[in-house]
Order: sequence, then C-alpha cells, then structure tokens
Amino acid sequence: MGRGRRLTEEKPKAASLIAATDQKGLPFLTFSFRYCSQQDYFGIAGQDAAWFANLQDRLKDLSGKTGAIVEDTKAVQDYRLHPINWDKSPIGIEDLKSIPEVLRNAAEDDFFWQFQLSKGTGRVVGFFNEEMTVFYIVLLDPKHNIQPSKDFGYQVDDTEVALTEYERVQMSIAAAEDLRHQCKYVSDCPLTDLQNEYIRSDVFFACLDNDLKETYADLMRQGVFQERFKDFLLNEFMSD
Repeated sequence: MGRGRRLTEEKPKAASLIAATDQKGLPFLTFSFRYCSQQDYFGIAGQDAAWFANLQDRLKDLSGKTGAIVEDTKAVQDYRLHPINWDKSPIGIEDLKSIPEVLRNAAEDDFFWQFQLSKGTGRVVGFFNEEMTVFYIVLLDPKHNIQPSKDFGYQVDDTEVALTEYERVQMSIAAAEDLRHQCKYVSDCPLTDLQNEYIRSDVFFACLDNDLKETYADLMRQGVFQERFKDFLLNEFMSD
C-alpha cells in the first residue's frame, strides 16, 4: 500500500476570525481620522493621558456598534449622539478647513454629528459615510466648544493647538537661527542643544543655503528625494 499524502489544514486568516457584522448582519462602525485637524477652540494641547485613554475607550466601545445606533433612543441619549446645532457653535461648517471644499459647500446643517467621551471630558465631531459604516472624525473637542452648554451660559473656552514633533523642531530651529550670531562657543549655541536632544532619534534637520534649498525642493517635486539626496550630498555637494 502506497504512502498516503499528508494533508495539512490551511491556517485561518486573522480577518476571518473577527466578526465584521452584528447578529443582524449589519456592519460594525469603523473610524477614520482622514479629515481630522486642530483649529481655534478645538486644540488638544494640555490634555493628559487620561483624556486620550477616554477617547480610546469610547472609540473601542462604539466600534462594537452599527449605524443603527442613530435610531436607538437610549443609545443616542447615553452617548449624547446627535447632529450639531450650529446656532450655538463658535464656528460654522464653512470653518471646517480640513474637509474638502465640495463637502463643506454641499453639507446640510444636520450632516455633522457629535458624541461624548464622558460628561465632563468633551466631544468628538464628525460625519458618517453614506452607508453609515464609517464615522469620519473632524474635530476633537475637549472643552465642549462645538455646542456650548446652557448650564455654563454658553461659554466658549480657548484651547491651544498641540504641536507635532516635527513642528516643534521647526520652531526650535527658527528660534535658534535668530540667536546663532550671538554664539561665541559651540557649547553656548542653541543649535548644539537641538543636536544633543535629537542625536539618538530619527529626526534630521539642517540649514540649507539658497542653492541647496532649490535642489532639495526639486528632488521633492520629482518624488526621488529619498533615493537621490544622500548621493547628492556625498558626491556633489560635499566634494565641492
């Protein structure tokens, strides 16, 4: 009798182990930050880890819901889920610069929705796609400014925009550039402090003269910066 061929079961893929729909066959909500940005009254600087933990927990919670949640009276109340009342807001739809202009111009007053993180920690503002399967987050609202509370006299609180690491480095370089003419010793130079701070990171910064700046911009326009800039520095710029 010949040796039988060994059969091995194909391992299931992770996606096949995770339910994409609820018991009624409705797809669970997903969240997109594609159009999310910070602006006046909606900055997130100064928010602590607990606030971001609340945000994470709320998104996790709602990821187990479907678009049918907007028709669930109890859920709507629990999550403070409703369209924005722009009459009480410090901004209008036209001020949402992070979304496409065509969408701003076509959006009706009830197009944008909010839901709460918890009673005292603000709101998340965005809109559903047409199929009610994706919620696009447009603003994070830690101060509840999108729709000020009557209990506090409709007061709007100022916020600050949080800087990314890249933006912070840019500002530090700009400030150091203004002071570099005062440097007498390397140890006193503000650029030295920047170098020491980022020497073990993957951040690269440099001061470019006008000629090199134009070359840099040209490589970026061509989409070949990563491939060609190193060779340019070693073979062309450094050799002069």
